[in-house]
Amino acid sequence: MRSRSILAASACVLFLSVVCAPAARSQGPAATSSSGCRDDITEADGFKIRSVRFLARYQSLSTPVPGTPYSPVIATNLNESFHDALRHESLREDVAGATEFQLLDSISAEKGGQVDVSLVSPCVRVVQESDCVRSLGASSRKCVDITMQAFSLRINTADPWKNILNNVRANEPTLFSRAPAPLLVLNPQFGGDYDRRYGPSGTFSTSSNLLDLSRNLKRKPLAVRPTRLDVTAQGSKSLQDTFYNASTKIVLRHTLSTPIDAFALDASFVADHNPLGPGNYLENSASIGGSVNFRFNAAPLSVVTLGANYVGSSNRFSGASGAPPLGSRENGFGVRVISDGEWGGGFSRLAVWVDGGSPDNLRGDYRRLAGLLGYARDFLVAAHQAVSIEALIGGGDSWGALPKYRHFFGGNSTKNFLYESGDSRLLTTLPVGPLLRSLGTGQGTSGAATSQQGGTSYWNLNVNLGIPIPRWSRPLIPDVTIDGLFKKDANCKMVFDSDGSPIPEDHTLGQILKSQGACSKNTLGKIFQKQGLSPAEAQVKAEKELRSINSILGFLADRANLISLKPLIMFDAAGVYGGGGQNNHTRYGLGGGLQLTVVIAKFEAGYMSGIRRFPGDPPGNFVVRLIFQNFF
Repeated sequence: MRSRSILAASACVLFLSVVCAPAARSQGPAATSSSGCRDDITEADGFKIRSVRFLARYQSLSTPVPGTPYSPVIATNLNESFHDALRHESLREDVAGATEFQLLDSISAEKGGQVDVSLVSPCVRVVQESDCVRSLGASSRKCVDITMQAFSLRINTADPWKNILNNVRANEPTLFSRAPAPLLVLNPQFGGDYDRRYGPSGTFSTSSNLLDLSRNLKRKPLAVRPTRLDVTAQGSKSLQDTFYNASTKIVLRHTLSTPIDAFALDASFVADHNPLGPGNYLENSASIGGSVNFRFNAAPLSVVTLGANYVGSSNRFSGASGAPPLGSRENGFGVRVISDGEWGGGFSRLAVWVDGGSPDNLRGDYRRLAGLLGYARDFLVAAHQAVSIEALIGGGDSWGALPKYRHFFGGNSTKNFLYESGDSRLLTTLPVGPLLRSLGTGQGTSGAATSQQGGTSYWNLNVNLGIPIPRWSRPLIPDVTIDGLFKKDANCKMVFDSDGSPIPEDHTLGQILKSQGACSKNTLGKIFQKQGLSPAEAQVKAEKELRSINSILGFLADRANLISLKPLIMFDAAGVYGGGGQNNHTRYGLGGGLQLTVVIAKFEAGYMSGIRRFPGDPPGNFVVRLIFQNFF
């Protein structure tokens, strides 16, 4: 079996490190497992081929017609053809000037590189006689199905510790040169949500690097460049009410090879119609600003982002009591600090926001401060079976002449804090208020539910507990053993016996994956040298990068699941104070539900009961979320 390692990221554009993995090609059926694959069928056995499948997205390889006599030569030729197609995708040797660097996520490279193909091998399964006759006719009582297996993993190189979260991911490679051009250009993501106040809603987002627009339209490989011009659009619309959220943003970003990892300038426009208390709030705003990313490679503070922006907005708050609506134009500002990292074996995110403004219909201005700390960790109890814990704790305060629409309102709002990208609206703007999932969006006032007043301060504590059920999950890395590999040392150099011959050994696919981070230091060092670092600096940086990557590869090999169904236990506690409310008590919520992850879709559903609530509060709230992503 011949193997190779190919770099799976673009060093100038991706925000962090590069990971490598072998793409093994077998000279015949070599994978053995409990899946029923056979490697002992010969041409003389008289089997015919019923079907051939290539497990890769957007492939269009030719296959033998049903009824073709089977032989090991056909399986080997299919294996060679599949391997060559994937190798072509990695190197794109037909393109003048192509390099070994490839933007495997050809739209948003910052959202993830990919461990290259780890195994290509045919799996031949014998089909029942009755099924053969039904598919191929009475003369074909012996037939086989051939599945060409290939395994590939996507690594989020922009925020590496996000890989230890239960994000939706597939384990199949992608043939980007054959993916539809609209997908390459727009990188669409779809989803759905449900909230008691907002109602059922659909969500949609797109993102595109304008500097690569023409090459994506032609489905060509992308050049490595440190500068990007990204345009993103996000939106959601209530299906039962007039509520909506829409935003567009353009970001010019330049990536460096220093502790200052990147800096960016951005401009955006937002149009929102949201519930606040029993009323409605409409906002149109335009913003300009910038941000700087620092990368320290220190576990608790791996990535730190500093951002600031100016905001001009038009606001209209309509109460439910028949009072005239409050309208205001406002000049405001926002400052944020966001840090991602790892401690205690889990992923952490800390965000602190400060904002303020000067409404034209009020005397004086206002200031607000909020912070939110999130932490997620999986406690492994068996192979690919882990108890998952997710916790949020936060709070906020305000000063000055605070308009009603800037008060804090609790509700089902910041539940995606740990999962959003660093430049999403959820992270770049100060929270509306505390997360309280037993209420609908913006329903958590400082007093009874009929109060028009939000709060001038708040706090919240939220916990999710996911319990694994072994029979309801399937690992991301299957239990496949690869034979015929040769033993290598810690630097990935081949080890020979006393006669000078390579030493063969067998490894599981998971073991091979975990070994790649340690083998990639020299390759990664050369990439950093191309970015402008000295050889010594490049080696130091490579060692730091690979410490986090090795942890991530271990998680993906031992814990991550391709399909899983977990029962969820949810707990919320929150307080909203001030603003003229009469109650300064704490609301509590307790609930349960299910989390289903299937390849590229995650579905969560549950019910959160308000076990301590204010007069007029609903008894509880159904929480539903559906996410489709990773179409590549």
